[in-house]
Amino acid sequence: MDLPKVFEHFEFTKTTNSNSQGLVLLQNGQFLISLNTLGNGKVYVFSIPSDETSSNLLKHALFVPTLIKMAILSLKPSPVYYKTAINEVISLNSTSNFSDKPLHILKVDKKVDVIPEHRLLNNTTALYTQNQITEAGHYNVEENNVIIKDLAFNFDRKESDMNFMTQEDLQKQIDEKGLKNVSVIELNEKSLTNALQEANDGKKLWKLFLILALVFLAAEILIIRLINK
Repeated sequence: MDLPKVFEHFEFTKTTNSNSQGLVLLQNGQFLISLNTLGNGKVYVFSIPSDETSSNLLKHALFVPTLIKMAILSLKPSPVYYKTAINEVISLNSTSNFSDKPLHILKVDKKVDVIPEHRLLNNTTALYTQNQITEAGHYNVEENNVIIKDLAFNFDRKESDMNFMTQEDLQKQIDEKGLKNVSVIELNEKSLTNALQEANDGKKLWKLFLILALVFLAAEILIIRLINK
């Protein structure tokens, strides 16, 4: 495997209260790249200088993917949607106490207006919906009639967890309710189009009748020849 080569590097002393996390280690166990948290941010530390005499990392194929991964992990992605009818926690990048004018969570059509509970946690504001939002849709978090965050609420996926009836259960329901114009189609090797056409038109027996007509015609000819002998 073609790995970066390191000729010299700085050594970092890790204390007991250090929050450093080694991401890439050298063969001697020292950090090549470490991660440190600072407030709400992250600091990535390289133990090598940026000149080529210490390492070929800057020209190595792993350098660019490493920087891209750092940028991706530094983001704080918000959930695609929140669930309705539960106490969801929504984080805002704000430390205001909103004592004068509280925040509002409003539906886009303005038909739902909720004042959530808010708490200051780790330099961010956490909003608690307290089961107040029961309608799915798009919402906005507004401060003094200014939109500061857009949200989406959706019903719990468990409500869409469908349990399907078997063919026997369906047929039993049809028989119990006396539904004469309802039938269960079993495809087997037939296509859906052929099965629906057969259900609408019924089974076509013209081939059977044609074969029987030919058989009876041949029998009649045979009987006439036997009688005329």
